[in-house]
Amino acid sequence: MNSQLSNKVDQIDFSKIDFYSDEKPFLTQRLQEQIKLEHDSVIYCISVDSLNHSEIINSEFKRAKDSKQNNRSFSKHNQVDSKCLYVGSSRAKTFVKRLREHLGYGSKSTYALHINQWLPSNIKISIEFFSINGKASISGYSALEFLEQALWMQEQPMFGKRSGLL
Repeated sequence: MNSQLSNKVDQIDFSKIDFYSDEKPFLTQRLQEQIKLEHDSVIYCISVDSLNHSEIINSEFKRAKDSKQNNRSFSKHNQVDSKCLYVGSSRAKTFVKRLREHLGYGSKSTYALHINQWLPSNIKISIEFFSINGKASISGYSALEFLEQALWMQEQPMFGKRSGLL
C-alpha cells in the first residue's frame, strides 16, 4: 500500500511554525506572512512541546467546552494524554482560515480548538504541516484522506475526530 501511495503523490513539502500561547493575539498576522504553500492540499498537526501539559490542557479544554464558553463550538475531546492536540487537513487556499479558527479568531460556530479561549499561558505550540501536490486516490479514498488518517492514528490527538477511513 505504501508503494501505491508514493507512486501517486507527486510531492510533499514539510514546514513548521513554533510559538508560545502568549503570542496568540499576534499569531494570525505571522501565519499569513509565513505560510506560503506550493501545493493544493495540506495535512497539519497542532501540538505542544511536552506531555507534562496534558493534565492542565485536558482540564482547561473540558471546562471551556462544558461551559460552552463564549458560545464556541469546540472539537471532540478524546480524553487521552498526548503532545498532539489536533490532526486535520485542508485545501491550501483555506488553510490559514482553518488555523485562525483553531486559534479562536474565526467563526464561533465552526468546530475547532478555539485555543485562545482556554489554553494556559507559556505553553509552546507547534503547527507542523505537509503541503501535498497530487489528487491521487487509493482504493477509492484520496491520498490526502489516507495520509491524514495515518497521521491521526500515529499521533493519537487529544482533540478532534478520526475519519472513518481505516
